[in-house]
Amino acid sequence: MFNSPYIVKIVVDGDNANFKDSAGIMLLSKDGKNLRLSASLLTFSSLELPNTVENISSYALYNANAKHVYFHEKVAVVGNDVFSSTYL
Repeated sequence: MFNSPYIVKIVVDGDNANFKDSAGIMLLSKDGKNLRLSASLLTFSSLELPNTVENISSYALYNANAKHVYFHEKVAVVGNDVFSSTYL
């Protein structure tokens, strides 16, 4: 997965069998266990991942404008270059 520097909002149709969005800023697997992508043009002082997330895909937070990212204890896998081009 990749993160475009131009994504402002992520919206997934509720009938989508594979994915869902979280607050319009994150693309998650339908079961919420995998963070695939985040919006990159929004600026957050902090970003809290849903407590269902167990896996953060490579580049999922690439270019994210967050100063703090909060993980829950369920996060077991963090992919390559997750924090590339971020302020973290």
